[in-house]
Amino acid sequence: MLFNEIEVSAVVPMTEPEPEPEPEPEPGEELVDANIMLGLQPTTNSTHKIVVGGPTVPQVLIQNPSSATDGMKAGSDDDSNNTKIIAGTEAGGNDNGYSGWDSVYLQYDFGKERDVKKIDLYRNTYPAAVSTFKNVKVELASTADFSDSVVVYEENDYEQMASNKGAPQSIVLESPVKAQYIRIWGKGHYIQNTNSSWKGYSNGILFNEIEVIASIPKSELPTPPPEEEAKNIAAGKIPYVRGLTPTNIEAITDGQVDKNYAVHNSLGNRWLQFEYRNSYFMKEIKFKLEEGSYQSVKVSVSSSPTNEGEVVFYKENWTQSPDMTVIDLGEGKLGKYVRFTVNKDSSSPAKYSEIEIWATGKNFDESKPEYVEPESQYDTLVWSDEFNGDVVDESKWNIIDGMANHGAIYNRKAVSIKKDGENSYLAINSKNYETTEQLIEAVGWDQYQDQTLKNHVTWSSGRIESKNKFSFQFGRMAVRAKPNDSQGIWPAIWMLSQDETGHDEIDVLEYLGQDAWDAWTTNHFGILDKDKGSDGISTKNYEAWCQDFHVFEVEWSPEIIKFFIDGKQVHSTTTAKSDGRDGMHTRPMFAILETQVGDGWVGSVDYTKQETKQDSDYLVDWVRVYQTADQPVVRFDDLESIVDGKNTDYYIAPEFYTDGLEELSDGKETYENKDNFYYGGQPRYEDSRVIVKQGAKEQFLVYHIPEVKDVHLTAYYQTIKGVKFPSSVGDLKGKSMRSSLREGSEVDFKIYTSADGNEWTEFGNVKIVDNFPEPNPSYARHTFDAYGLPEGTNYVKIEFPDYEGAEYTQENGEITKVQNTDIQLAKVTFLQEKGADIPEPEVLLDEIEVTKTPKKTEYMEGEVFDAKGMQITAKYSDGTEKDVTESIVYSKEPLKTTDKEIEISYTENGVTKTVKQKITVKAKENPNPQPGEILEVKVVPGEAEVKAGETKAFTVEIVSKGEVTKDVTWELSGNKSRETKINQEGVLTVSKTETAQEIRVKAIAKSDKNKHGEAVVKIKKNTEKNPIIKPSNSSGSNNKPSKGVKTADEMQTGMWVMAVAIAGGVILTLTIKKKKHH
Repeated sequence: MLFNEIEVSAVVPMTEPEPEPEPEPEPGEELVDANIMLGLQPTTNSTHKIVVGGPTVPQVLIQNPSSATDGMKAGSDDDSNNTKIIAGTEAGGNDNGYSGWDSVYLQYDFGKERDVKKIDLYRNTYPAAVSTFKNVKVELASTADFSDSVVVYEENDYEQMASNKGAPQSIVLESPVKAQYIRIWGKGHYIQNTNSSWKGYSNGILFNEIEVIASIPKSELPTPPPEEEAKNIAAGKIPYVRGLTPTNIEAITDGQVDKNYAVHNSLGNRWLQFEYRNSYFMKEIKFKLEEGSYQSVKVSVSSSPTNEGEVVFYKENWTQSPDMTVIDLGEGKLGKYVRFTVNKDSSSPAKYSEIEIWATGKNFDESKPEYVEPESQYDTLVWSDEFNGDVVDESKWNIIDGMANHGAIYNRKAVSIKKDGENSYLAINSKNYETTEQLIEAVGWDQYQDQTLKNHVTWSSGRIESKNKFSFQFGRMAVRAKPNDSQGIWPAIWMLSQDETGHDEIDVLEYLGQDAWDAWTTNHFGILDKDKGSDGISTKNYEAWCQDFHVFEVEWSPEIIKFFIDGKQVHSTTTAKSDGRDGMHTRPMFAILETQVGDGWVGSVDYTKQETKQDSDYLVDWVRVYQTADQPVVRFDDLESIVDGKNTDYYIAPEFYTDGLEELSDGKETYENKDNFYYGGQPRYEDSRVIVKQGAKEQFLVYHIPEVKDVHLTAYYQTIKGVKFPSSVGDLKGKSMRSSLREGSEVDFKIYTSADGNEWTEFGNVKIVDNFPEPNPSYARHTFDAYGLPEGTNYVKIEFPDYEGAEYTQENGEITKVQNTDIQLAKVTFLQEKGADIPEPEVLLDEIEVTKTPKKTEYMEGEVFDAKGMQITAKYSDGTEKDVTESIVYSKEPLKTTDKEIEISYTENGVTKTVKQKITVKAKENPNPQPGEILEVKVVPGEAEVKAGETKAFTVEIVSKGEVTKDVTWELSGNKSRETKINQEGVLTVSKTETAQEIRVKAIAKSDKNKHGEAVVKIKKNTEKNPIIKPSNSSGSNNKPSKGVKTADEMQTGMWVMAVAIAGGVILTLTIKKKKHH
């Protein structure tokens, strides 16, 4: 069922004295036909309480009991205007539980016997659907127990069609029936969407109005309840403005008729409207526009936000006078919306001085209830961001930078923290840069593979996600946000599986900007082009959702997924829970906040630039994640480094790794390029993966993770060349080599478990999910799921496939041998019991920053850098900072005109971080150099990268006037190994054991030792890991571990053994090296 706004009311049984009998009508008094239902309250036989305000709190049997007899036939698509009972519990599945529902009724007491002639039933409606109302029956009786029942409508389904939607089901009696009671039965309704194939059962029986026409004495005509005095319901209210962002909109209802105009910036025929929660009788509407001529002005009153309703004022070629225009509506027009549609001319915006709407009603309370958390088992806050800082906290979020998606490029400039007085928000900005070229120049573009951009990609927008930084499995996520609207703008709050398996996606909010009153909540599951499915609804609000902040929320459990808006449940689903598509998502998920622009579901923006705001913000106040106090936690390794990986309360690093594993990062080769490793449609920054070195065997990682429950591996496999065919989802589809393996080829990862790290058992129940394969050169993503590891598991070993000897068949029949780069491990995700023995997080040095610039940044050639006034701040992995200015290192060599910046470094616990300070160096004035003078010494190349264990040759260029000797002396500085040397021919040899990250090569002129040049050399870390471990047995079972796996006694120390053959003998070198722990 769809809930828009809910009033909670209940009928409380109570003992009352017998009413005084009504006087009999005078003989001969005139009889009139009238609706005898006004003001009556119903009872019901339904025992199914309606959940209002919380997912587990039963509240009322009858919701809004007065609505069906208040005399207002309006707003039937808004549940707050309807009286409602339910026939049973919506349970999902094929019939949503319908087969188990009850036939239930509403019963009304007329107070005395009446001669009933006609019954009109006005039911609930949906903007884009029709309903078949199930098991409808209507009966009349003179007794409350209906022992003398007269059935006036036999049990049958009543079908609503597009042509009669909103019209009553009229039951005209052939002759009057004398009765005091009426019962109206039903068993829910069956909904058919009119703009899609969606259909399904709903448990509600709802009536917008019930009228019973009977002959009664004129003196007994019901007296309508007295209305309050008319009020100006527009005072201080901000209208919804369709199209471009208005200017000074507050002035439209500030009570001042002056030239301080509110400007509707869209040109031509454009509208704005005032939106109300309650229905009112609009009695008088006053407005004042900027004086002058108008092509047309129209004012209308409606009960629906998407329908202009009844036009109460329309003029063409009209002139606004100095006075306010008054529209007298007599007894009033019933509605919730007043729309002003104004066309000044094709090149001028409409300007409003003041609007007043004078109305009467039963309730003028338009206040919005405070958010109250739904009652939930997930009540312990485990992660949040209140966005109270000055910048986005990148320890919690990845900011997507450079990804083109639909009509926009996500970029860092589009996300910021916005201050509004004491409030602070995340702002995701959507802005039109007019042309693709101007957009790329302003924000950049990370071009994926051979991607091209269409001309309509002119928008900048933003996306942040907690991927690789926080994920959770089951819980409740709440986000307080104010989405931005208008055509083609698509703000969203959603979650995606941490390993991005299949289509594991929960959309907490999708807001199609042109449909400003609909908030979509959807659960997606299954595999694209295989068994992908979804279950979602839109929830309509009386006021455009973009007008204010709302709390959008999901409660995700293994049994059911529930969606809430402002604390009220709006949708729940169990679809695909047990049909193999993992509809309840049994993998950790991460949060995403973004605004997409144009294309796809939302459609295009308005290229005339009138209906789409050209620069607007999606605001997020906070994000909060709740779980139970003792719930298992996620531990994660993105394999950024198997050598120096970090251990925190979220990240986990391997305790041990074999020597034949190699780390890969983003590179030029196909097997390195990050653009080839992704889940379709998602950002491509998966730039750390691990492979087996060529020729290596029996390779594995070992994790020490006490009380681990589940393991998920995200792996990539080579795709078949030349396979690129259309799929059912429109994207081109490739083919994984795993689907073309030749008989006998085994390329799957294996998972072993152990209680003590000594005895290992292969876990046999590993489920492999084959995801939608992207075409070559992209790699195919496969997920290995190990659920329910044996109780007491404290160690997990991940064994890489032995690729040698494995083969697969290309599409043309060619047999191809599997290469070591064809199989890559990208992520390892664990679920661990909370409170297990998690190592204390090591506080690591993350970066250093210049927080105060030095007093002096301009120098003359030959001067030395002066750090006075400069402050360097170190930042750590736990979010702390400290001033380290006194411990920094920088060059004290004389400055040259080629120096543009000074590199400053700081080292702590073996970790060195650098930052650069910009400087300007001017040449010394020397207008008359003497003959034989050296002007400049330059080392070529000036910058270089050299791997440890390799050499690099440098040359020197000397600029002089006159004849000079050009001999130089070569020197080296910054090296930490004595074996790193440079000879006098300029050949640098970097030791294999060199640990410095950067060294400097200097050439000094022999004829003038004050003249020298420098080159900066970056030392690349040797990628060989533990080069002399040789693992043995990895077969698992209950055997002893391979020698490459540490036993319990070897956890702190690894034994490295090297045998070197020399002249027929053997020298045995034993090296003991302690593995670094965090």
